[in-house]
Amino acid sequence: MESNQLTAEVLKGIVPKKYARFVADDLVNELNLLIDDQEYGEQFKEEFLTHANILEQNSNWSLEKYKNAVKFFSLVQQEMSLVDAYCAVFPDRLKSRYARGESKLNMGGEASRFNASELVNKIRQQALVPLHLVNQGLLQRAINKQAELMMHATSETVQQKAAETLIRELKPPETSKIELDIGIKQSDTIADLRKAAEELAMAQLHNIKAGVAVKEIADSRIIDAEIEE
Repeated sequence: MESNQLTAEVLKGIVPKKYARFVADDLVNELNLLIDDQEYGEQFKEEFLTHANILEQNSNWSLEKYKNAVKFFSLVQQEMSLVDAYCAVFPDRLKSRYARGESKLNMGGEASRFNASELVNKIRQQALVPLHLVNQGLLQRAINKQAELMMHATSETVQQKAAETLIRELKPPETSKIELDIGIKQSDTIADLRKAAEELAMAQLHNIKAGVAVKEIADSRIIDAEIEE
């Protein structure tokens, strides 16, 4: 199998958990045929993998419907007309039109309705969002994992690498940056938490390099606060 193709295992890891049982060989083979297309295959694969989380928003959306919506969106992105993209996604519907003696142009209404469907619009809307925001939840999970390794890994090498990763990722940029004020300001609590987490990582790294036991740091609190009842 070529490296750019999908496997059932990879696909099950991408789609929401409740959809994993619907991943069959027929679907995987069909997706790989689309991915092999030289004109839009790479974009189809990227869009399919990037927007799979959309399926969690509506239980009526199947993997088949999602595949069709992504294919349609990818073709339109390649500057194909709505009618041509719709016919490429649903060739059987085009055959039925021809069987009735109708032209492909008579499918304009169907194509427009599909283009305006909720699923296609969700994909279109999410495609406009920067990739790092789409995957913000995954990024937070990665940071949490690094923090867990820093505190509890049995290998000091692993602890050190995790601490260095956290310091690098949590450290505010030191160079000049363009700030876009959209009316949302970071609260003092979040700022303090971020600063404390960075300081904790630096302290952990220092102790690891110095050969000092890190249990005291692992048991320490990041921020002490009084909870009002």
